[in-house]
Amino acid sequence: MVEHRGPPVGIDVRDLPLRLRAGLVEDAELRERARTIEEALAWFVYPSGVIVNFGDSDSRAMTCSAKAAERKWTTPLMQAVASSGATGGARPEGLRAFPDSGYAVIRQPDAQAPEMPAQDSYLALAAAFHSRTHKHADDLSFVWYDRGQPILVDAGRYGYIGKTEQGSDLWKEGHWYSDPMRIFMESTRAHNTLEFDGRDFPRKGVKPYGSALERTAERDGVYAIESRCKHFRSIRHDRVLVFHPGRWLIVFDVFKDNLGAAHDVRQWFHVAPGNVVLPEQAGYRIHLADSGEQLCASPLLPDTGTTPVLSGRREARLQGWWSGRERSAEPAPAFAFTRRAATGGAFATLFTFSSECSPDLARSRTNASGQRVRLAWEDDGGKHEIVLDRTESLSVEVSRDDAHRPRRETGMSGAELGLLRAVLSDAGTVLEYGAGAAGILAVHMSEKFVMTVESDRERARHLSEQISAIAAPSPLIVHRVDHEVAQGPDGTVRDTTWLRALPYPNDIWEQSFFHDPDAIVIKGPIPVLCLAAVLLRLRKPATILLPGYADHPENRLVEHFLMPEAVIGRMAQLDAAPGLIGEAEAAFLVREYFAMTGGHEDADAAARGEAPRSADSVGGERDET
Repeated sequence: MVEHRGPPVGIDVRDLPLRLRAGLVEDAELRERARTIEEALAWFVYPSGVIVNFGDSDSRAMTCSAKAAERKWTTPLMQAVASSGATGGARPEGLRAFPDSGYAVIRQPDAQAPEMPAQDSYLALAAAFHSRTHKHADDLSFVWYDRGQPILVDAGRYGYIGKTEQGSDLWKEGHWYSDPMRIFMESTRAHNTLEFDGRDFPRKGVKPYGSALERTAERDGVYAIESRCKHFRSIRHDRVLVFHPGRWLIVFDVFKDNLGAAHDVRQWFHVAPGNVVLPEQAGYRIHLADSGEQLCASPLLPDTGTTPVLSGRREARLQGWWSGRERSAEPAPAFAFTRRAATGGAFATLFTFSSECSPDLARSRTNASGQRVRLAWEDDGGKHEIVLDRTESLSVEVSRDDAHRPRRETGMSGAELGLLRAVLSDAGTVLEYGAGAAGILAVHMSEKFVMTVESDRERARHLSEQISAIAAPSPLIVHRVDHEVAQGPDGTVRDTTWLRALPYPNDIWEQSFFHDPDAIVIKGPIPVLCLAAVLLRLRKPATILLPGYADHPENRLVEHFLMPEAVIGRMAQLDAAPGLIGEAEAAFLVREYFAMTGGHEDADAAARGEAPRSADSVGGERDET
């Protein structure tokens, strides 16, 4: 059940329906109360059928057969949730606020698959402090599930292990248990909320505020939930979640210390285990392992800092862990946006299902109180702008301009992902150019040897650390190498000799750890040049996937020598063999590539850049992850 929360979800109802059916409960008020509790509980089950593990709740499945659901539960709503729609009535849909308890939940079916409950979008906010019992330092935290998978998660319980000594510092901070992992699970930094100066929100010696839920709104399928509380007696904190189910989420926080004290503030986010978060310029990219999709996490307001991505960290202060059951903790990527030495300020963080995201920092703004907010950005779906007005009532206006660019799929389509999974499943050794979905999916399969070439040093380091932390079934070597190459003062001729000297596609083939690949995924920079270099180097047959094949006309140059076995969506599959092309064909690809991409940024970088600074592997024979 959902532990530590006020009515209606804080009561254990596991055996109450059986008592009602057996006629053991005659009190009409209690019977009505039981019905209300059961219908409320239905809102606190993820679309996957797993209970939302706020506070000290364990993450356990609530699903069962239709007959068992009818036997166990009395309301059609809970029967539908427990049976995944096989019996009962309609499942929860829309926005449901619990103003006395301090909860708000949004659940919205996927328009493309309304008959599949597990594909629903789901967002739940916990803004409650009714009692110290089971209370975590998690004020205004939330969880998010979308597109068939958990995305942002709550910490979990871990276990009631080790009693704290009465009068100790831990006891004074409100910790009843002394196990380090249990202490972390209760901490503020373990939840999707703000943290001030590295301190936990106080739970002992303070008066519970009850519900911190304020107002809700909806406009054109976009929802807003507002909450407010005070931390450390003087810091006012307002949070508004603005949610377009299945597309994007904005987390808006505004804070002010009424005493004028300055604080280092972190806006923490915790990604579900098994996924990978890589730093981007001023933000992060989340690679979802289950679906192969990507999420961009970007600040929409200027002067916002970032932290490293932390997953499974034990040294110093624990960070990047999630617990779904007793004495179990799994590494889970955590990151934060930051503001330093601030007496007040705001965060506006966008999560969007998109391969690209460009915040409009010039247009985005908020007043000091956060009562009037305008936020703008551009992603694969076009240009977006929201206006949030909290002056008299809560209202949200949304506009989108997608006429200037065609609608693009975010990440891979289901068919593209299916092809990628099939090719990876059949391969023993996988080579990926450009860290992304292929390497992440492959390491979660057994008996694979996975190599990834990545030009960005920070992305390479973070990918290696996170894969190492989750103890994936298969090893991953991340080989970092620049994709630029020097062009001599005499103007180097772009021929096959030049091509074979390009570090980005070639360097990994010369490493001692290198295994000849069965599957090659080329997604990184200069894909045509990578493909030409790979075709020259092949020593055994291999399946080659080009995820962006349909996006760039120059990719079709390869069709002069090799037609795709299949083109699914934007992805092409090529079945290649040694000796497929020779020096003349490779020279043709190089020459025609630069002819087609004259002035293209990647092409120019490849031809003009500086000599490679270094090439290094994270993993390999010494540091395999």
